[in-house]
Amino acid sequence: MKNNRNVEFKERPKPAVGNNKHLRNIGYITECIIQKGGRASTSEIYDWINDNTRNGIGCRQLPQVLNKGPFVSFGLVKVKNSLSTSTYEVNLWGIKPPQ
Repeated sequence: MKNNRNVEFKERPKPAVGNNKHLRNIGYITECIIQKGGRASTSEIYDWINDNTRNGIGCRQLPQVLNKGPFVSFGLVKVKNSLSTSTYEVNLWGIKPPQ
């Protein structure tokens, strides 16, 4: 079934990552989080993927993959901006434990 417009809203499946590019990115994100010691911020994951893969990932695509993939947010972390004295907050991500 291509779309689920005829299915009652409450009975629709949870949004999930469904194409091969996202599945490849899930593998890259998982590898990055493991290399970083089990947790990594959004900006660390973004930089790692764009430095270590051929095609990289877009800044709008990464949060979608993180939210729909097998990852869990551990809250916000303050990051200092390298160009100025300001700071901003980014999510800290980890891999969901198997259930």
